[in-house]
Amino acid sequence: MDEAYRVQLGLLDRYLASGDRHTGWKVGLTAKAMQQKVRGPCSRFLVESGNKPTGTVFEFASLLNPG
Repeated sequence: MDEAYRVQLGLLDRYLASGDRHTGWKVGLTAKAMQQKVRGPCSRFLVESGNKPTGTVFEFASLLNPG
């Protein structure tokens, strides 16, 4: 788990080095169904390049492992 979070922070460093801006954190496992499916902590960084305007519609097929 420690190694996985180090890798994630390394990826964040790459985004920042390319000029992107860190805008926050996504904390998962707030839904009971997901808490039962996944064990351990679950978080991900958010960067400005990933922001989408309110009302954006996502294609289901483009999502990775939707819960």
